[in-house]
Amino acid sequence: MIEYKSDKWGIWFAFRLRGSVFPKSFGFAVGCAGLSVLLHFILEWADVKKHVQVGSSGTSVLGMFTFVLGFLLVFRTQQAYSRWWEGGTLLQELRGEWFNAYSCLLAFANPDESKKLDVLKFQNQLARLMSMLYGAGLSQVCSLEQKHFEVIDLEDFDIDALKFLDEAHDACEVALQWIQRLIGEANNRETIKVAPPILSRVYNQLGNGIVKLNNARKITNFPIPFPFAQMITVMLLMHWFVAAVICATSIESPVWAGLLSFSVIISFWSINFIALELEDPFGDDANDLPIHAMQLDLNKSLKELLKPQAMACPSFDFNPAYHAEGNLYTVDFVTGQLHNSVSEKLKKRPKNAFEIAERGCLLPHVMQHIKGTERPPPRAAPKAPATVAVVPVAAPKAPPVATAKAAALLEASINSASGGLAKTAADSETCKNMEFHLARVVSELENIGDRQTVLYQLHCDFWGLLSVVQAARPSSSTSPEARPYYQVPPEAQASAVQSLLPDDQCSGMLQNFPTLLQGPGIYTDGNHGPRVDLHHSIYVDGPSDLC
Repeated sequence: MIEYKSDKWGIWFAFRLRGSVFPKSFGFAVGCAGLSVLLHFILEWADVKKHVQVGSSGTSVLGMFTFVLGFLLVFRTQQAYSRWWEGGTLLQELRGEWFNAYSCLLAFANPDESKKLDVLKFQNQLARLMSMLYGAGLSQVCSLEQKHFEVIDLEDFDIDALKFLDEAHDACEVALQWIQRLIGEANNRETIKVAPPILSRVYNQLGNGIVKLNNARKITNFPIPFPFAQMITVMLLMHWFVAAVICATSIESPVWAGLLSFSVIISFWSINFIALELEDPFGDDANDLPIHAMQLDLNKSLKELLKPQAMACPSFDFNPAYHAEGNLYTVDFVTGQLHNSVSEKLKKRPKNAFEIAERGCLLPHVMQHIKGTERPPPRAAPKAPATVAVVPVAAPKAPPVATAKAAALLEASINSASGGLAKTAADSETCKNMEFHLARVVSELENIGDRQTVLYQLHCDFWGLLSVVQAARPSSSTSPEARPYYQVPPEAQASAVQSLLPDDQCSGMLQNFPTLLQGPGIYTDGNHGPRVDLHHSIYVDGPSDLC
């Protein structure tokens, strides 16, 4: 495949012959131009030019013929380019699937020191089988006369097994079977240590790769249909001769007759040769895909992962205060100078950068970690809370009249009820479910920027929260006085919900709330009214703190 880069004006790169179709079409164009000039002189000498002119009717018929030929050529070129692009895409996807499976298997290696030799043997054997597998796949799809591909050394494999591979109907399928057997045996011997569901992904990737390989073989095994290619070739030959005759009889100047016939023929035949170049992308032409380069690239990647530096994740000198800032700077990836860029940055950084960051850190959860406390960050929920409590935030501004009224109604209903949610706080499962839904509300309010999406997610999460409360509610046979919940009037419920989400788009949510809130109702903080804490984890302790 020819790699090129357009210059500033986008024209100078076109003046190259390697991979060009112009040399092939140039011969047909020159022949047609020469025939046109020759016919022009013969007709002038014989004085029969007036008798053989095509006329306007003939020109119209020739235009129809040229239109059909042009349509067929364009269609063939489009199909050829689709085949070329699909071939390259399938081979790259195939490489990605198989290499990712190989990388995962190396990462699954058992870290036990007693298994170290077995792990090294498995990894090296796997690398050679993967190289063999990819080379066998490329040899099946390519149309080269000599199918020679570079693989990682195979001389220490069983010669009889390699002989069987040579005589097999499909060498790629046999190599794939060997790899799958190797993985199964390594898993049984605990050479690799991974959960079965995770290991099954490796088998899926190997299977996806062989499917993509067979799709690529389709391009090689199924060329453009013969009648279609035959029709285009015959029409091109007819057009070549007719164009010479038309130019010789219709144009007065022999020079212009030759130039015009040359231009038409080189255009049509160049398009045809482009299609011929792209129809088989796995050949050895200059415009075909770089098959050998793909094999070399995979071998380099396979060997690279076997190096000790690739086997272990690099160490990281972590400081919570400094790295919480997430500083960004530019490094050089193109020329392989990443380590130099990082080294220069490290030299410019103050030696006491960690201490400076710790003194200036304002993040509470980071400071708690620095001080050595074991308390989790504020948004981390406890594993099994016995009671539920809301962490207070700064008091908001005075609520509007509607909110104050709703809060008053809710507080009146709460004060008039007996018992409370605290009586049922021993039910840890209910507390966990309530806290889960409340935590999701907080997370979605912080992370979702789209307003309509927020409302929809809040609808789902509040509905789930209240469903948990409703599930823990006593049966309807229990007297209202004995229920450990606070009944809130319907008008207080609607006002409370509107104060929490004062938006016209929450009507769908309000339609569903009254049905569920007939039992427990809406709860409010007596000091601040209905609210949702956006900056802390939400805990609930008693009826006055649940919102």
